[in-house]
Amino acid sequence: MNCVECSVPCRYNARRCPTCAAARVRVRRNERNRAAAAARRLHVKRCVECQAPAYSRTAKRCRPCVAERRRVLGRARAAANPGKEKARSRAKYRANPQAEQLRLKRWAQANPEKIKATYRTRNHRRRARLCDACSPGVTPAEWAAVCEQFSDGETVWCAYCEKPANTVDHVRSIAHGGRDEPDNVVPACGSCNSSKRNKRLLWQWIGKGIASACLEVA
Repeated sequence: MNCVECSVPCRYNARRCPTCAAARVRVRRNERNRAAAAARRLHVKRCVECQAPAYSRTAKRCRPCVAERRRVLGRARAAANPGKEKARSRAKYRANPQAEQLRLKRWAQANPEKIKATYRTRNHRRRARLCDACSPGVTPAEWAAVCEQFSDGETVWCAYCEKPANTVDHVRSIAHGGRDEPDNVVPACGSCNSSKRNKRLLWQWIGKGIASACLEVA
C-alpha cells in the first residue's frame, strides 16, 4: 500500500509513510497550540476594578489598581493608628535618612499644589492660635532690644548655639499656648529653630549642635 500523500510504499498497510506521519503529527500539535492560545486570549482574566488585563492568572487586579489599593489601605491604617504610623515613619527615616530625603524631595517636586496647601493650612492654624492667645505681637523696637541681649555689637548670635542667628524662635511654641511677645522670643539660627520646632521643652545645644532637654517649659 502506498502513502496517500507522497505515494511511497508503506509498511504494515499504513496509510502514510513515517515521514508524512511525523509531519502530520507536528501540524496537528501546532494547530492545537494555536487554538489554546486563542482561547486564552478570549478568556483572559480581568481586573475587578478597571477591567484591564490582570498581571497574572491568579491576580484579581492590574498593577496600577494594586498600587492604588495599597496606598488606600496604608492611609486607612495611618488614620486608625496615628501614633504607630508616626513611629514607623520615624524609624524608617532614621534607618535611611538620605533615601527618605530624596523621596520626599521628589514627592514635593511632583506635588507642588499639595505643598502649597499644606503651608497655607499651617499658616492659618498658626494665625488662629495667635488670635486665641491674644498675642500682642513684637514690634521692631522690641525685637531690636531682644537681639541686643545676644549681640556682641556686630553679630546677633543664636540663643542656643554659637552660630549667627537668622530666625525668630518662640521659646514656648505657639502650638502649645506660647504668645508672640518680647518675653517669649529669642534669636536662633535656622538649624536650631528647625530642630526645636514645637517641642514642649527648652533645648540647650552642647558642642556640635547636640541637643539635650534640660528644662520643661511650663
